Order: sequence, then structure tokens, then C-alpha cells
Amino acid sequence: LDVLGLHEFDSIRKRMSVIVRFPDNSVKVLVKGADNSILSILAKSSDRTGSNGALCSGIRNATQNHLNEYSLQGLRTLVIAAKDITELELDEWQCSYAEASTSLNDRPAKLRQTAALIESNLNLLGATGIEDKLQEGVPETIESLRQAGIRVWVLTGDKQETAISIGLSCKLLTHDMQQIIINGTSEEECKNLLADAKTKYRIKTAGWAKDVNRNRSIHGDHLVTHDGSVSSSIGIVENEFQSSRFSKSIKDLPEEQSRRVAATKRSSLALIIDGTSLVHILAKDLENE
Repeated sequence: LDVLGLHEFDSIRKRMSVIVRFPDNSVKVLVKGADNSILSILAKSSDRTGSNGALCSGIRNATQNHLNEYSLQGLRTLVIAAKDITELELDEWQCSYAEASTSLNDRPAKLRQTAALIESNLNLLGATGIEDKLQEGVPETIESLRQAGIRVWVLTGDKQETAISIGLSCKLLTHDMQQIIINGTSEEECKNLLADAKTKYRIKTAGWAKDVNRNRSIHGDHLVTHDGSVSSSIGIVENEFQSSRFSKSIKDLPEEQSRRVAATKRSSLALIIDGTSLVHILAKDLENE
């Protein structure tokens, strides 16, 4: 095999690619990366006819199922794709790459533009799941920190399902925790999800707590995870049922609400925010929420 070129991984593309000439003189580009990064640049099934279109659609559905299974098991996932490159396309790419790699201005952006010449209309090959074992003593250490009242936050580039699974395995999360998941696609949707969660669990935000009593600590357990395009963020929540300000007796509530309140009081809260939501959550209007 003759390696003709390489585009290294970067945090914007979330993938890497290599161009290879095979012994039969054919040239292919092989690409691997995050699922959302690769799936968005695949050739459309609608562009294919007959059995080819059905085959591509079947491979994509099977791969998506595999990704879901791998994520639930806490495995690191990668998607792999490829396509044939003509000699004309190869010549065009080589000229563009030579110019971009020697540019003194905006070199990273120009290299990404060059990568886009070949990282498109790919054929899906499949997905991999890699076990990244926790170092010895990690679960016990995190549990000790939590029991000592130290707030632990996690920022990760993993898929949401993978992050939750790892959170459970390292004892950052427990199965009796109430999970608050914020995964909206717009600022308005994130605002509604936050409002619903605050109403359901009687959550007070950090900003609210500071206004009420600056000397008062904020309780609760937190997990902050990510499946999107930026790193995970941090959330601070307080369950009002765990606060001395909540003076109304549970027995004075209707039976159904009383059961919900009692369950909430016993449970810790875990805040899970994906990368897309993070962009909106940290906006000026929502940051204090």
C-alpha cells in the first residue's frame, strides 16, 4: 500500500482521513471519526438505485443499532467510511493540499477546506466499539469524594449514552438518582426543558440561591456529559426537598403527590447536558437558569 496523504483529526471536523493507493492502482480515501461527523457526509441512499440503495440503507440502519448498543455498554465508538478517488480528483486534492499546507495565513481552515474535497459522498463500512477501562481505584475515589460532600463534574466528548454508562461504572452516578437530561436543539426548547425540570424536582439554580442567601451552600450531585459538537458543560442544581426552606409537610399533600415528593426527597439529582444544548444553556438569557 502507498499512503498518498493524511488529514489529521481536529476538533471541528471530528474525523481523520488517509488516502491510499492499492496494489491494483486504485485510490481510496478511508475516513474514521465520530458518528455524527461521518454519517453527515455519507452518500445519500436516494442517489443510488435498486439493490445498491437498499443495501446502503440496510448498512446504515445496522450500524446505527450497533452504535446504540456499544454506547449503552460504555464503549468508545468510531464510524468508518471510504470511497474511490479518480486520478483527476487525486490531482486536484494534491494541488490544494500543497497550497494549504504551505500557507502562512489560515492554514488550519485551508486544510479543512482541502479535506472537504475528498471527505464527502462516502460509503459506510461500519462502526467500532472500544473498551476504555477505568484506572484502578477510580470508582472508589469518586465515591469517596461524593460522600465527603465534594461536588464532582465530568466533561466528556462521548455520546450521551456512553457518558451515562461510564458515569454509572465509575460511581459518579447511581441507579437511584433522578436524571435530568437537557438535549434541546434550540434556546427555546432548552428553556422549556429547564423549566419543566425545575418544576418537577423543585430545583433552585445557583443564581437564585445566591440572591436568597449568599452564605448558603448548594446541594446535589451532578453529571455533565456531551454527545455533540463541543465539550460538556457544568450544571448546578439544588433540590428544594433537601432544603430547610421546604417546610410544608409531605402528609399534607395529596397521596399521589406525596409519593412523588417522598421519592424525590430520597433521591439525588444528576444533570446531563449535551453539547448542542450547552451552546444555548450558556447564553446570557439562560445561564442563570
